Amino acid sequence: MSPGWKREGGIFFLFLLLMCSVRRTEGRPPEFDIYGSGYRRVLLIPASTPVAGPEGTPILRIMAQDFDGDTPLEFSLTGRSANNILSVKPMPCLKGARYCEADLRLMRQLEAGRNYDAILRVQDTRGESREVDLRVNATKGNYTLRDTFPNYRNAPVLVPEDVAVGTVVYSVIVNKDPELRGSPDCSLDTQTEESGKAFTVSQPSIAGENLNVSIALAKPLDFETRSLYHLTLVCKDAYVERKVDNRNVVSLDVILVVVDVQDTPPVFLNAPPLTIIPSNAAKGDTLTQVKAVDGDRGSSRAIRYSLRRSDNPWVSYFSVDEESGKVMLSRSLAELAEAGKERLVLELPVMAEERVTSASDFATSDQATIVNIGFHIDEAFSNLPPSFSSDKSVSVPILFAFDPNPSSEGGRREGEDSREMHREDAL
Repeated sequence: MSPGWKREGGIFFLFLLLMCSVRRTEGRPPEFDIYGSGYRRVLLIPASTPVAGPEGTPILRIMAQDFDGDTPLEFSLTGRSANNILSVKPMPCLKGARYCEADLRLMRQLEAGRNYDAILRVQDTRGESREVDLRVNATKGNYTLRDTFPNYRNAPVLVPEDVAVGTVVYSVIVNKDPELRGSPDCSLDTQTEESGKAFTVSQPSIAGENLNVSIALAKPLDFETRSLYHLTLVCKDAYVERKVDNRNVVSLDVILVVVDVQDTPPVFLNAPPLTIIPSNAAKGDTLTQVKAVDGDRGSSRAIRYSLRRSDNPWVSYFSVDEESGKVMLSRSLAELAEAGKERLVLELPVMAEERVTSASDFATSDQATIVNIGFHIDEAFSNLPPSFSSDKSVSVPILFAFDPNPSSEGGRREGEDSREMHREDAL
């Protein structure tokens, strides 16, 4: 072989290597699962399909693959029917995964006989994308949830907040699609609620390859934190009437209402940390007021106030109205000032407790709350002139006589150049 041929062959080989390298660098765009159930060019949906919640109703589980692993993938929808009639919501997808999924959702009720067109687009992390056409045909089929969920109950489920973790709070039977080989696969939709952390789904098969789906509690409930859960159970490859409905997912809304249980002590809404006692305060005067409510908002009970700390030296100087929470001075201010002359602030513990109405209430715990409030006597009180504690007194004149010239004979004579003074004698 001549040197020229060798040189040209080497150049051609380098060209092929360069082209392969460029192809590997560019990668391949993601592809929709057009041969499986992850994409349908024309989607038949009964116009009677209900739309639940602001996030819409899932009607198609879309799957797209990326053989280069440039994931997670980004799904979008364009066209006249996008966003106002249809929307697409991606499902969680790990970085580097071979495929990702998204749900096509129905946002508004369909009009029977109409077609709704849109363009479905998927893009990988390199910016490579692919688009496909999508049409939703609103059929006149009459779909009801009982076609898929035969024992479905259209009522909220009441769940006490003290149920144990692992307890099944809801169960339903899911009919399979006889035209498909496998059984339905159900999961909780995390688009509308972050329910994946609070609940788990189990789905053992029963006779005829139907499913008995159970929703169990995964973490403790707390009425004060959250009193209602709106769950969406999404089942793939469940039963639908294929002549008028060829979607691959059917959803069921489950409303769980958390029932309050007496397990939270009272909460103070108003407890002034420091109150200045005026210098003219008298026994029986109201100095301040506290306010508390039952911490269990769902089944609130009345509150009773008291001072019950026997080891506190100031309890005997104050009183509290058990109904209103008004804190009053029960002894004279002078006595309180004398007892607390070495203290800048006098701390008083006020207790708020729930009024029990039945014997079962005593089984609950922590049904009382104590708060410390402070008192400071007005500094003007210590600057007042001395006074008598008795209010029964009279003025008695006392006459003093003296000699202006003490050296003169006779000294002082009574009645001369006298001064009058007053003395208060208690009767």
